[in-house]
Amino acid sequence: MADGHDVTLFDRNDRAGQEGSGNRLGLVKPRLTQEGWFNVRTYLHALYYYDHLDVTPWQGARGLFQMEQDTADRLKLKLLTEKEILPPDHMRLVTAQEASALIGVTVPRGGLWFTKAGYVEPSALCQALSADMQTRFNTDITALTRCKNGWQLKSGEEIVFEGDAVVLATAGENAALNPFSEMIMRGRRGQVSYVRATKESEKTQCPLTCGGYFIPAKGGQHIVGATFDHWPDFFDKSYREVTEKSHEKNRNKLRDYFPDMDFVVEGGRASIRAMTPDHTPIVGPVFEEAWYKEAYTHLKHGPKGKTFSDAQYVDGLYTICGLGARGVQTAPLLADVIAAYISGTPCPLENSFREALHPARFLIRDIRKDRLT
Repeated sequence: MADGHDVTLFDRNDRAGQEGSGNRLGLVKPRLTQEGWFNVRTYLHALYYYDHLDVTPWQGARGLFQMEQDTADRLKLKLLTEKEILPPDHMRLVTAQEASALIGVTVPRGGLWFTKAGYVEPSALCQALSADMQTRFNTDITALTRCKNGWQLKSGEEIVFEGDAVVLATAGENAALNPFSEMIMRGRRGQVSYVRATKESEKTQCPLTCGGYFIPAKGGQHIVGATFDHWPDFFDKSYREVTEKSHEKNRNKLRDYFPDMDFVVEGGRASIRAMTPDHTPIVGPVFEEAWYKEAYTHLKHGPKGKTFSDAQYVDGLYTICGLGARGVQTAPLLADVIAAYISGTPCPLENSFREALHPARFLIRDIRKDRLT
């Protein structure tokens, strides 16, 4: 049961958390900007959520260091601390000497210290969260159709589900089961490298980030990453191939943190991120694109006193996708948003925030700017 609903999870893999969540470790860290409402909100919610689970998902010590890239970046980080984008006890500006003492190894520059940030094991977290719900693994959903009771899911010729609501948490492969509307998504391939810990690097107590990340050693290896390469086709699974070219990109990240250390790469893993054009996830009810184009076509002429119909949606069909590289941070709050839509209960986000996540927002922008062909 979840919020009073009987929930069944379908996954084409043999257990939860094997796709984008399959990396060994994932950071919970805010991406701060002066307009970064979404990242701050989801970050604080994720901290609360993970801190109150029955079994802690946190790996290693709490705390994370974001190293400044240059003098201009330090000024920007200083401004963020002065504006208190996060509560004062959550972050502070530190010198290179202060950061080195906090982390346990010498770093060349100062930056931001996040006191409550940290890292988790995404796949283990997914498996723990799904342990108490009904699951169907090794099940590839091939068709979604309306039925008398709402929706029917098929795997091949077998009907595997009938119910009143379906949530498509299908990342960049949304189009495979959603014939009603296009969810604009861009693929970004990410490869992490596993590097052998050195006698000095083993002293690292907390993760470091600076246009990439470096995670404390576990089992004699650090994780460094991740690359961020354009990938045009989500259904082309060759992105999983681990390449030397991507390892070299990660080596360059290492040199930024530790210019005097030599590391040996011992392996890696590659997966794909689903990104939206504005880097904000798509969360909410699925809509019928043809209806929207007809009902809101006059938006391109401006309001001019025009009264528009209330938005209509595909009853009982929802989506949560485009979480990009920060799903481990954003998913807890976004799951609450989806649950509120289904239950008809108060949403944990204000309307302005919900609109920023709305599945139809890109289409509405195109209609307003008369960019439809």
